[in-house]
Amino acid sequence: MKKTMQFHVFTHNCDEWFDQLYDARKLYSQWAKEYGSARLYIETYINDELDSEDCVASVGEYPW
Repeated sequence: MKKTMQFHVFTHNCDEWFDQLYDARKLYSQWAKEYGSARLYIETYINDELDSEDCVASVGEYPW
């Protein structure tokens, strides 16, 4: 069983995934300032299939 984690940052029509929390937080902060809305999720994959996702940071309205 192969278990991995990725950090997913998204806002209005923009999505990026990172292996490092530092990089994800940096983009999250930038998009929160630029768009007034951003989300940061930790996604856990098992054998390359999404197993779970948890929101760890959120600002503004839910991105469309």
